[in-house]
Amino acid sequence: MTCQAMFLQSLDPPLLVFSPSLASTTWPLLAERAELAISVLATGQAGMARVFARPAADRFADVGWHPAPITGSPVLTGSHIALDCHIRSSSVTGDHHLVVADLLAVEAGDDPSSGSPVVFYRSAFHDLGPRIEELSTF
Repeated sequence: MTCQAMFLQSLDPPLLVFSPSLASTTWPLLAERAELAISVLATGQAGMARVFARPAADRFADVGWHPAPITGSPVLTGSHIALDCHIRSSSVTGDHHLVVADLLAVEAGDDPSSGSPVVFYRSAFHDLGPRIEELSTF
């Protein structure tokens, strides 16, 4: 699934927070498993974000991946960085879940030249390279 928000909550212990939509059909499956890998997509992977944002029978059909080091959850090939996690808690907040996860491992991207991470901001995908000053103005 593609998630709208994610941030590091704590360094000790390392905790990550993310917010899947209540409408997500993927989130209940992940919550039941209690483990997941978060692939922070790199510049040029916006199309992959769109694939995982829509319902589909098998989103992994045409996507390369490998297992995360601890949970074995799928890590998307070419990701800027991958975060291997165990779900600690989840609650409903408005039209989203608020999920806290233990960060078990961090994996650098497959290709160090993959550029910067891609973010969705103001209805478009952007990378966080030299243009970060433009994105920081509200």
